[in-house]
Amino acid sequence: MRTACVLGVLLACAGAAWAEDESCLACHADRDALAKARTDPARPLGPLLLDRARYARSVHATRGCGECHFDYDRHPHPSDAETVACAECHEDAGKTLEAGVHGSGHATCGSCHGVHDVLEASARDSRLHPLNVTRTCGACHFDVDAATATPEELLRQRYSDDTHGVGTLRHGLVVSATCVSCHGGHDVRPSSDPASRVAPGNVDATCGACHVGILEQYAASVHHGAENGATCTHCHRPHDIRPPDGRFRQDSIETCGGCHAERFGTFRQTYHGKVSRLGESGRAATCASCHGAHDVRPASDPASRIHPSNLVATCGACHEGAHEEFTRYQVHADPTDGERYPGLHAVHVGMLGLLVGTFVLAGLHALLWFARSLVAKEWRRPPPVAGGRTIRRWTRLWTALHVGMMTSFLGLGVTGLPLYYSESGWALALMRFFGGPPAAGLVHRASAVLMGATIAAYLGNVAWRFLVKRERGLFLGPNSMVPRRKDFQDLAGNIKWFFGRGPKPRFDRWTYWEKFDFWAVFWGIAVIGGSGLVLWFPVAATRILPAWAINVATVVHGHEAILAIGFIFSIHVFHTHLRPDKFPMDLVFFTGRMSEEEFRHERPEEYARAVEDGSLEAMVAQPVRPGTRIGAYLLGSAALGVGFFLLAMMVAGLMA
Repeated sequence: MRTACVLGVLLACAGAAWAEDESCLACHADRDALAKARTDPARPLGPLLLDRARYARSVHATRGCGECHFDYDRHPHPSDAETVACAECHEDAGKTLEAGVHGSGHATCGSCHGVHDVLEASARDSRLHPLNVTRTCGACHFDVDAATATPEELLRQRYSDDTHGVGTLRHGLVVSATCVSCHGGHDVRPSSDPASRVAPGNVDATCGACHVGILEQYAASVHHGAENGATCTHCHRPHDIRPPDGRFRQDSIETCGGCHAERFGTFRQTYHGKVSRLGESGRAATCASCHGAHDVRPASDPASRIHPSNLVATCGACHEGAHEEFTRYQVHADPTDGERYPGLHAVHVGMLGLLVGTFVLAGLHALLWFARSLVAKEWRRPPPVAGGRTIRRWTRLWTALHVGMMTSFLGLGVTGLPLYYSESGWALALMRFFGGPPAAGLVHRASAVLMGATIAAYLGNVAWRFLVKRERGLFLGPNSMVPRRKDFQDLAGNIKWFFGRGPKPRFDRWTYWEKFDFWAVFWGIAVIGGSGLVLWFPVAATRILPAWAINVATVVHGHEAILAIGFIFSIHVFHTHLRPDKFPMDLVFFTGRMSEEEFRHERPEEYARAVEDGSLEAMVAQPVRPGTRIGAYLLGSAALGVGFFLLAMMVAGLMA
């Protein structure tokens, strides 16, 4: 009997509460009724309307209206009627919220949870469901209307355009991290607050809540627990977290360099450092390729990837067939540091001395010649004589070899120079023109093969002429490219002529500057070609040579390339095409022919000998056809244009 009375009272109270709620809902669940009942016509209806079905599903559905809204039991509602604060029931959450960045009215409970439709976070249409929480936070933190924006519009916002945002907004992954996963719910604090979940001391645990295996690796690394050690957000930029490929691989080098400045500088001098700067994000090694990412350990640790016992495996991940000597290559060697790398520094200084000395002496020679030509009024080549004969100076083989050498040299220059000046903006643009470092590398190697084939063809021809045809004049006499006494006499005589102290020398078949250029090619082929082969096949090379040969090859290859490009398109081009008496272009490089007047003017010794011994008639050839002449000018102009572009970019790189 007693139990029945108690149940009766409870049912009566529930019925009274239900009746009271229905009285409230008669207006607040009916737009038309609410519009008629409101006392302030300017007040918007939206916040006063309540969705019956959604409220019935809310966590507060069992509570009556009057439990939160005091003294609202009559209409019009009194102005002093109160609504209970959420913290009255949720005391702990209220205290936590007040201590965070959202306290003091910056955000209310309703801002995130809603008011009459507070749903469990697991409900798909809850404001705090993993797939919805980004829009909820975005209501305050985005530049667009988060409630109506499309997923793509949201992904363009700073707080949602990273891997985590893509996971929730584009792929619908509820396991992807949301704002609440990292920053918390009620306890959102700035990262400068030691109690914040994203403070340096706590961020590893925050990220590790999802990335459990990564946290285990990181806990054993040199970065964990060290003073000023790197945390997750040092390497993975908050709100800009990217997958570990493509752009992230390139950016990670800069990230590591932010703390390891010296190592960063020496890495940028390596092939991997240069091509990564030029957009290669697939095969080029980064810091993590050798040191690891989350498991970075000191080299003295047997578990380190760069411990001597592990280096073969580490290098072998990219370099098939890696062996112990190959692993002794000094990745971070600095050629400018004479104290720690004296041998490499000596090579660096020696190559710089060769480069500077060559340009100073050869440049002075060209400037003096140019000035003397103007004084002597030699500003144009001898005019052609009507009906004059044409002389063949080069055989067709020589012109073909020269075109092959010119083509291969330009190919090597346009693909190699961007590597040397990889920090320049033009280098990146040029590399993109070729389709990136891998494609440019193919062109570079193909050009190297073409140059090697050109040299091999020339040497084969020389051997055939000497051994089969028995041309003994190949190495002695006026037709030889081997320097002789007259060359030194001509050099001295030309210098006297520069200063007006004597007549211009009478040059023979090959001049001293042509012989210099000729032997410079063989020097360059030996130095650039040899060092290039070491860099192309480093694993094979270090089976024969010590590993430091790779370091030396890197320095020599780059410096010699600068010397070659700079010399060819300044000094060589001046002597060949831009001298006042040769301007605008000497077409012998393509046609192999010149007028008899030019022959007599340029090579008086050879001309006189040819007349005397009767060999001049055998040198007479057909005149150059107009089409051939035009083609030669077009080809030469294109080559010069590319060369002058490289020269200008080289100067810009040196001045940067």
